[in-house]
Amino acid sequence: MITMAQALAQHIRLQIQSGEKVLQAAGDEHHGAVFGNPVEVLSVVGNVSDVAHTNHLWLVEMLESGALQGELDENLRRDRPGNLPDAVAFVGPRETDSPAQAKAQLRRVNEKIAFLIEGLSDADLEKPVNSQFLGQTNLRDVLFAVIEHGSLHIGQAWGILKGKGVAS
Repeated sequence: MITMAQALAQHIRLQIQSGEKVLQAAGDEHHGAVFGNPVEVLSVVGNVSDVAHTNHLWLVEMLESGALQGELDENLRRDRPGNLPDAVAFVGPRETDSPAQAKAQLRRVNEKIAFLIEGLSDADLEKPVNSQFLGQTNLRDVLFAVIEHGSLHIGQAWGILKGKGVAS
């Protein structure tokens, strides 16, 4: 029987594959494509990068809140933002990441989250997390947000490609 934590970890890992597939489909020609005003919306790569950096923020918050236990390697070690403007700045690289950077960051962050949660009990998933974007919540709800937010942005990236006639 699979636990909730294992199921969440699987979905978080699937997000990596989805992000990689949309970036591959976009290729060099369409990774910067947008649907709408480029100043107001994220590009294909920007959507994938947003997932990676927002998940990174949530990872730091889960660890800082004590809901998760573990160490981050040098590539992931960051201070938790103390306010909303700092949290927005934390995810700022989404605007400038290359496809390779977005892909690597998504892989690093999501693998770390999945690794840290896959052995947790249902009771562990109820531990409190204080999040700049989500407010005071529990670990389970942050993990659901990771999955839902990723589905939204990767779906938007696919939608952009479909609008450009690249994806069917």
